[in-house]
Amino acid sequence: MVCYHNSPVPMNVLKVVLDGLLLHQTVQFLRYLGMAAITACGRRLSIHPVLRSLVIDEFGWMVERPYYLTLAMRAISTVFPAAVAERPRDRRSRMLCRHVHSVLMLVLQLPPSASCSLQAISLASLFLNHLLAMSLYTQAADLVYKLRIWQNRSAAGHMLSIALAEGEANVTARQGDLLTAQRLLRSLLRVHIQDLQNSVDDKDRIYNTIATVQGSLSHLRVAAKMHSEVLSSRETRFGASHPDTLLSMNNLGVTYLKLGRGFRTQAHELILQAHNAVLHTCSLNNQLVLAVRSNYGISLQMQGYLPEAEVLLEDVLDRRRVVLGPMHHETLKSEANLAIVINKRGRHSNAEMMLRRTLHMFERSFGAIHPDAIRIQSNIADTLHDQGRYSQAEAILAKTLLALRTQYEPGHRETLRALEHRAILLHHMRKLKDACDVAMELHSAQMLYLGSDDEATRRIKRYLKDLNVEIEVMGQRRLRRVGRVGVGVSV
Repeated sequence: MVCYHNSPVPMNVLKVVLDGLLLHQTVQFLRYLGMAAITACGRRLSIHPVLRSLVIDEFGWMVERPYYLTLAMRAISTVFPAAVAERPRDRRSRMLCRHVHSVLMLVLQLPPSASCSLQAISLASLFLNHLLAMSLYTQAADLVYKLRIWQNRSAAGHMLSIALAEGEANVTARQGDLLTAQRLLRSLLRVHIQDLQNSVDDKDRIYNTIATVQGSLSHLRVAAKMHSEVLSSRETRFGASHPDTLLSMNNLGVTYLKLGRGFRTQAHELILQAHNAVLHTCSLNNQLVLAVRSNYGISLQMQGYLPEAEVLLEDVLDRRRVVLGPMHHETLKSEANLAIVINKRGRHSNAEMMLRRTLHMFERSFGAIHPDAIRIQSNIADTLHDQGRYSQAEAILAKTLLALRTQYEPGHRETLRALEHRAILLHHMRKLKDACDVAMELHSAQMLYLGSDDEATRRIKRYLKDLNVEIEVMGQRRLRRVGRVGVGVSV
């Protein structure tokens, strides 16, 4: 059969290689994608020029169902990311996701073939990333589980192993188990390091995932080094304005923000550059744009531009509520970020109310020991502190520290920050001995994990010295007071 540029594919040719149900489903896939249309007589299928070369390649020799599924998966993979990027919750996107799920479940039930398996891995990776982006972590974990079962029969070899290990690590990290995610990623590198050297795309993507997990575990210098390598690679291959390059630029900027004052100028420059470039690349409702704008708002807040940060973060929150839904992971994080700015602007009770509502929804959806839920608890303690409600803030921080110690290593920056905050609160409550004990625990951890030259270590060392002086002075005052009382009694 010869397919000319303007001639539709005869439907009866499709029926030779497909049963009626599969033909109906596939035509629906292509029509929902906007890549095909049935002619008025209903006997021919007009296919978009983008797919015609695929049709020519496939229809000339295929005689089995897997070959047609390969074509269908190629077609869907071509347009799926863009189709769900800006309106992932609208009817068209939901219908497309149902079709993708149906195709994948069908492929997983068929005997494996090399070409079909490779396309299945590509489509499954795209669909898994979409599930993660939509905070559908249970469904993502279920897909990984089914792919694991299929792996034993598949002819895809190391490509499927890499995709599954990466997918499982991503799901685990999003669910909050960062230490397990780190272990899975280390195992992936150890087993497939040679395979990754042969695929720059896979290597950059997995390095980006590893760096993100390392940053969440407070291994910030390692994370910054890996993000910088990925950024350099993507700039060379794709150019400075490619979405993947801008994502890496954003990730490196966020890591520099976490590293502290010595890196904040670089962080602000990178995030600003990514922000300005991404606005010319995608629409305002694109998820990459929303992520970059959110981090730009946090950067403005850290520079002290609170009114500008509030306006920007409020806009991001409103858009995420529409695009992703009010209970989405990123929407709840946006609400917490906005509450932090509102608290810094002096509206403490409003910020507290927002954070408590966000924490309630977050715990209901993702659990009480998720790292982001723990972080929101720390933010609530900040608002209570700023309102002078020290005992309530200290009680929340004591609970937060228990959760942090189960989730992270002792030297994690969130743990160190919570210890410092608790020492300050105990100090305000005039529980000087307790404050000193917490500060000594903090200083020991800083010496071990940050080193004696770190700015935070030196600051807590000075604080401990001043606190011990205050305790000594307080003790002398008590002795004098006891002495005066004793003289009076003896007389």
